[in-house]
Amino acid sequence: MDNDCLGCKSPGYIRCHDGLCKPYYYCTGITPKVTLDVEVIPGYAGSNLCPMSKPFRCADGLCAVSSTRCPIFPVPTQPACPSSKPYLCANGACAVSGAECPILVECPKLNGIKRCPNGQCDTICPPINTCPTTQTYRCDNGMCVASADMCISYLNNNCPVNQTICPDGHCRVNGSSCPALRQADGCGAGTVKCGDGSCQATCARVQRCPATHPYICSGVCSTDPCVGGKMANGCDVATPVRCADGTCKKYPARLGNQTSDRCSPTLVCDGLRPVLCGDGSCVALSKYCRPIICSATLCADGNCSSSCPALSSCPSTQPVLCPDGSCRTTVARCTSRLAVPCAFPTGHQCWDGSCKANLLQCTTRTAQLMSAAFTGAELVTTICPTGFEFSLVRTEARLYLNVSRKHEI
Repeated sequence: MDNDCLGCKSPGYIRCHDGLCKPYYYCTGITPKVTLDVEVIPGYAGSNLCPMSKPFRCADGLCAVSSTRCPIFPVPTQPACPSSKPYLCANGACAVSGAECPILVECPKLNGIKRCPNGQCDTICPPINTCPTTQTYRCDNGMCVASADMCISYLNNNCPVNQTICPDGHCRVNGSSCPALRQADGCGAGTVKCGDGSCQATCARVQRCPATHPYICSGVCSTDPCVGGKMANGCDVATPVRCADGTCKKYPARLGNQTSDRCSPTLVCDGLRPVLCGDGSCVALSKYCRPIICSATLCADGNCSSSCPALSSCPSTQPVLCPDGSCRTTVARCTSRLAVPCAFPTGHQCWDGSCKANLLQCTTRTAQLMSAAFTGAELVTTICPTGFEFSLVRTEARLYLNVSRKHEI
């Protein structure tokens, strides 16, 4: 078989497993890939060309054992790439997106070949560093990082060499000072989620009311609100919405003009994925948390800090903000905080927690807000699902928020 059959025209060059033409000693022992006689564009990721020992291609081009071992690095204090190519690849190159990042191939361990600052594998390295100014150190595996102590090891769960991975994914020296796993039910330390959705140190007995009688007046379930009464979820009538963090607010998330009047973004995990990792993702077991290369705490904004600001929006790991303020991976995972499930004849629960006779009625949803909890000076804003629109209708006693499907003309 000649070189041309391997897609390489230069004498002595073969097609390596990363798709590029190189001298045979630059390949890592993988059988040359037989391809058509076409040119390979350097830097183009193409298909997944990771070796079998590390078959998963991470978004930045790093090869790992699985997706759970793709490391997470803090956001650089200064942008490493220009706005035209904002994505930083593992090898230090800038790309439009992770799909354009080249596979990061390790140097072969023979003939004195080593990783050079320019990213190439050679016995003699030129004095050129191609890493960006914010990630100036070139690791042996070819990655560009801020300093030598951030170089990860494949044999160490992709934590730095002298560190081990904690239950939440943070890497720490010898496992010391591992942060405790955060509560995944939305409640604060020392409290638990009770049956009515509130967070309490000790849960009391919750009064249950059917969906047809959603108000509690003097201990009796009622169809109408009353002065000093409560909702079936334990909230006051003036603040009827039970949020994912256990508090009661006037409006669901995204509604109302004042941040203090609506549900705040809250990281919540469900029973299938009960462990909340340090990057804000939910997994079934702590061993599936991705390694986080951060000596302090990885904040929701991607920064590494000892003091993280309050969550102002949902992180990229759970980007959907549900009406109750919980952050989820998809809209389908949004759940209501009703104290009781829907009952016949309105036994179907819609995305916002309301009870309807069937799914069709959920497409035209009328939410009633008491006029006492809403003033005309406030501006109601919302982000409707694709294909839906909303309008406001005020009556003498109530304000109606109509959410309905758009009609194409």
